[in-house]
Amino acid sequence: ASGADGAVLSAYAAVQAFVAAAKATSVNDGKAMATWLHAGNSVATAIGTLSFDAKGDLTSQPFAWYRAANGTFVPDEQPR
Repeated sequence: ASGADGAVLSAYAAVQAFVAAAKATSVNDGKAMATWLHAGNSVATAIGTLSFDAKGDLTSQPFAWYRAANGTFVPDEQPR
């Protein structure tokens, strides 16, 4: 298979959030990185802009609708 399937983009976005927090603080200070992320700072990622609340939960859940077509799943821009 080619392309970014399954959880690939979500995993890549998690790494992008880690990198943003490391650049904003210090990669050697996990607590400072977590505090920065929990402060609601926005991070541009492969799946859109993400931010986290004080508990570490995403402030919005990015998702997309898909439909089966020709034996594969394709994005459905107009869910029914």
